[in-house]
Amino acid sequence: MHSQTKVVKKEWHTFRKRKIPTIVPFVYYFTFFNKDNLGRDFIAVHIVNNDWHHFLTLKTSFDEIGEFMLELLLKDKNLIQKRRKDSQTIASEWLSFCRKKLTNVNDLDKKELMAILKTFYDFYGKYSIINVPPWMFLVDKLTYHLLEILSHYTKENINEIFTVLTSPNKATRIKTEELRVLSLSIRIKEENITKFTKLDEFKNLVKDYFYVPFDYLGPELWDRTYYKNKIKELLTFSLETLKRQKEGIFDYQKKLVEKQKDTIKKLKMSSELVDLFEAMKEITLLQDDKKAVTTEAHYYLQQIFKGLSRNTNLSFFNFYYLTYEETEKLTLNSKKISKKIKDRQKLSLSVIENGNLKILVSKEGKQFAGENNLALPSDIKEEIVNELKGSVGSQGKAVGEVRVIESPSVMSKFKEGEILVAPMTSPDYVPIMTKAKAIITNEGGITCHAAIVSREMGIPCIIGTEVATSALKDGDIVEVDAINGIIKIIKRKNS
Repeated sequence: MHSQTKVVKKEWHTFRKRKIPTIVPFVYYFTFFNKDNLGRDFIAVHIVNNDWHHFLTLKTSFDEIGEFMLELLLKDKNLIQKRRKDSQTIASEWLSFCRKKLTNVNDLDKKELMAILKTFYDFYGKYSIINVPPWMFLVDKLTYHLLEILSHYTKENINEIFTVLTSPNKATRIKTEELRVLSLSIRIKEENITKFTKLDEFKNLVKDYFYVPFDYLGPELWDRTYYKNKIKELLTFSLETLKRQKEGIFDYQKKLVEKQKDTIKKLKMSSELVDLFEAMKEITLLQDDKKAVTTEAHYYLQQIFKGLSRNTNLSFFNFYYLTYEETEKLTLNSKKISKKIKDRQKLSLSVIENGNLKILVSKEGKQFAGENNLALPSDIKEEIVNELKGSVGSQGKAVGEVRVIESPSVMSKFKEGEILVAPMTSPDYVPIMTKAKAIITNEGGITCHAAIVSREMGIPCIIGTEVATSALKDGDIVEVDAINGIIKIIKRKNS
């Protein structure tokens, strides 16, 4: 009698799923991810499939790295602060390099551009291995750990207490930008300045934040015209109103600090537990740093690609599907490379294992997916559900009409008072987030952009639903219970 070997199907953790169909620079996040840096093997797959980008890590890999990082944090309470400081140093060097080298790509030949691209990708990997692991792997494990300990201090309002204690009481990058715009608008109004675009404060505002809405591909920028119009709009409000808005930002942070201190004192929390909550707040700021740094870097990467496109028959967008080595070997008229790019746009799986990258396309990609229990975005069937669950990003309740915004390019569809449903949010979503009655996202944890901004705005928010953008449709009426993390569909638009 022969014994049968039980086949264990691989389980995957979905980290990203959105409409950003590129291979680079995303895979270069992970060029330094290996057992030496993370303490455990790192295995992930990045899928591009008919305009969808889907990034998954092997669940065992994801969990083991998270556990390892939690062990490191419990041994060193300053782990995250050190990582943030180190990542800021690398970011400063990286962006300084880009600003210096890419003032005019038209003056650079292919050899010079390739040297810059090589250094760019090296910086990307070095920055990511310091900045990314805490908010990618550690947050879930640290959340469970904190909630478990917190349950020994109190049985009441644990989720609310957790939200208060994990909210950063320092201004995020986008709040700092808002403060600067308000401060400048107040000065212009007080001094009755007519030609405010000539002010150094205005020029520095554009220089410091032009990249915010660019994300991975652009082309949106907060340029001179954007800020000129934004300030003109603010100047239609009274001076008292502008000052109240500015004071409101400081007031939120002040009240949050007081509430955190009162909560810690009331529960008589240990200094060790307080340190862990401080680490979680620092992770949030670490992720906030990352978004700002890599978004500006993505703008410079596109300038490199635009420079390279002058020497080939390819548009700059095609370079997002080629590795550095492939770009280096690129010849002027390569029909073979054009076919490779089209195949990768249709379906490609970038398999990353301990820093090694292998790109599979077409039949080879489908075969790998089948053998490894991977669902391709095009194969996933929508399920009709009446209720969704997620994590609470910001507490509250709301009932309203859904508007699905899968990318910032369609934000003009959003109307004030609707419930914003998105794959995730980023700083370029802020103009419509301020108008939303509630926010629901597919992705994100307690430290993500949607969670932090919605708390600052006092808007109910549920994150990490995984399927909100496919399960909900424009016009659906939903009840958002951001106390318990539940979204109930009250009425379908077409029902």
